[in-house]
Amino acid sequence: NQNYPFECQRRVRELQSDFERVHLQTVSPKLLTLHDLELAVPGTYKAGKPVIRIKSFAPVLKVIPSKQQPRHLVINGSNNVDYPFLLKGHEDLRLDERVMQLFGLVNTLLHIGRSKQNLLQDIQLSLIHI
Repeated sequence: NQNYPFECQRRVRELQSDFERVHLQTVSPKLLTLHDLELAVPGTYKAGKPVIRIKSFAPVLKVIPSKQQPRHLVINGSNNVDYPFLLKGHEDLRLDERVMQLFGLVNTLLHIGRSKQNLLQDIQLSLIHI
């Protein structure tokens, strides 16, 4: 059959796309059925402001093609905004948390509005040996 190579190629592309995404229906059907939760979207809560609640979860998680293959999850907020999250498995997330805290601190320092010279004088790093 002359179409056999093309059929094989098409089938390989289909299988490859299966590895690039995870259907929530397959891995957690109950999560897919949840709607209009009382839970706030993680990272959005601010005191004195309206709470942005979880409206729903996107039905497909994208698999990022890297060594750990993290999953990209989207949570739909009650304000109709999509909030992206990265899910990582088999890994200690404490290091990631510390790096994010450092980035947050650096961003805060840079937004203070001081001149570069004064900012550099105020920053002091200490090495902690573990």
